Amino acid sequence: MQLHLLTAYPAANLNRDDTGAPKTVVLGGATRLRISSQSLKRAWRTSELFEQALAGHIGIRTGRIAREAAQILVDSGIDAKKEVEYVEKIANCFGKVKAEKKPKDELTNA
Repeated sequence: MQLHLLTAYPAANLNRDDTGAPKTVVLGGATRLRISSQSLKRAWRTSELFEQALAGHIGIRTGRIAREAAQILVDSGIDAKKEVEYVEKIANCFGKVKAEKKPKDELTNA
């Protein structure tokens, strides 16, 4: 047996496609707004309840790890020049830091 259920959400555009338009689906002859499973999973991951339940066991995106490491070094009193040097070494452990052009932000290489 398959159940096809509609879930009511508040009047907000929770999910958009690559052109910025609301995602839609035709269901039962009517066009309805659609929320992707990816959007729902992100909402769960960023919810306060999820963070409380998994406190201390939630990972940090590696794209932001340099900034987190830099903050820890600043809080422990490390010199700013040494901080960047240390963070670059940490970043190189996870991949290569691009050096062809000078990054706008040395800590994220963006």
